[in-house]
Amino acid sequence: MKNTRKHGEFMDAVAQTGVNIRTARRLMEHARECDEVNRLLDYHPNKKKRDTVSLLEPPPDQDDLEEEKPQHEAGVSKEWNATDCVRSLLNHYERLVSHRSEEERRDVRTAFNEVAVDSDDDFAESRRIIREGSGRIIEEDE
Repeated sequence: MKNTRKHGEFMDAVAQTGVNIRTARRLMEHARECDEVNRLLDYHPNKKKRDTVSLLEPPPDQDDLEEEKPQHEAGVSKEWNATDCVRSLLNHYERLVSHRSEEERRDVRTAFNEVAVDSDDDFAESRRIIREGSGRIIEEDE
């Protein structure tokens, strides 16, 4: 293909085939090596350490990277959802209480719910204080 194209058209022709230009150049080099010894040689695409990089996909076009970045909203994450959170908590719960009686498991659930509610209340109060300001300095003795 290289010998049938005008100067400057080769890379466009390779691009139309879907073959990476580095791969095409390695294949052409291999063909020259075969011609030099006048026989077909085994093809080893990675005979040079630096050639391993050419096996990677070409980098994406810059236009594709210019997508609108998601705006972060406080307290919101697209990766987070309640179902995944519950499944994670359930996995921990099951490991912790797997050898406990039904009554002990019920006690753990009850205590967890109470602690979670208290934690949520404390968190909400902390956020309120931060937003509104406490208006006073907390003494070290308190």
